[in-house]
Amino acid sequence: MPDLDRLSIGEKDDLIRALFAQTKVLLAQVEVLTARVMELEGRLALNSQNSSRPPSSDGLGRPKPKSRRQKGLNSTGGQEGHQGHTLKKVAQPDHIEPHLPPSQCDACHRPLPDAVVVETRQVFDI
Repeated sequence: MPDLDRLSIGEKDDLIRALFAQTKVLLAQVEVLTARVMELEGRLALNSQNSSRPPSSDGLGRPKPKSRRQKGLNSTGGQEGHQGHTLKKVAQPDHIEPHLPPSQCDACHRPLPDAVVVETRQVFDI
């Protein structure tokens, strides 16, 4: 920066014009860079919910899915008054497969004479 006390009025005017021109160039650069920053920040804010990007591109910061269903408006299950129907057990199954408990304990190897487990299940192959 030159010493302003030693400059003539014409030199001061030339210095002011040069500073104004440089300020104009710098302001134009600031506008271009501000627009570029806004564009890049907008790209960072894109995810699979607000753009056409696939969900796999969301990375670890993906937003949690939100249900659009309002709680408490409808009860779960079937319609009120509907009887419903389920498969019933058949009297004579096609195949019976017994699963007996072990004859001795796996840990202490003592006999298990009274070990009786009774449970019945029926599998339906559709």
